[in-house]
Amino acid sequence: MWKKSLSLLPVMLLSLELYAHNPAIVFMGQPLFRSKAAPLQLTMWPLMLFNDDVKICGIHLASSPLAFQEKLYGASFGLIMGSGKLYGLNISGASFGGNNYGCSLALYNCWDDFSAVSIGLVNISRSHRPGNSRNLLQIGVFNESENGFQIGLLNHNPNAFIPWMVLFNWSPQIKKSLSAGDKYN
Repeated sequence: MWKKSLSLLPVMLLSLELYAHNPAIVFMGQPLFRSKAAPLQLTMWPLMLFNDDVKICGIHLASSPLAFQEKLYGASFGLIMGSGKLYGLNISGASFGGNNYGCSLALYNCWDDFSAVSIGLVNISRSHRPGNSRNLLQIGVFNESENGFQIGLLNHNPNAFIPWMVLFNWSPQIKKSLSAGDKYN
């Protein structure tokens, strides 16, 4: 019985590979349910409980290598986690996304408009709208942000008195007004 199942493994893997590259299928997986909000999101590629644009007010658990949730109010756990807006805790190997208003614990953190605490080996906060990033605290080996307090081996903050510093760096949030030619991205 197991030999027959094992012989079908290449066919199953090939079909999974074709399924993954079908442009008609949702990038992160196929949702099992439709809803506007949910307390729990489970992602096990190629399946997920809800679509990635559902607002999760609770926990997002991902056993797949990469998971994304547009709005998350709560906690997320996984290998590589992405979020459009995160209000809460993220624990992962790597995290990325738009707005983070909580705490992110990961080896690599890369967020836009980061208004929270970031702890990891590499922490990067880059705003697509200059002057709008509000970094509170970054703790890591390498930290990069427009403002806030940084503790690490090497810290870069272009708005600080000394942009490149070892051990720590700091600058306040600088609000920049938009000129006539500037656009929001």
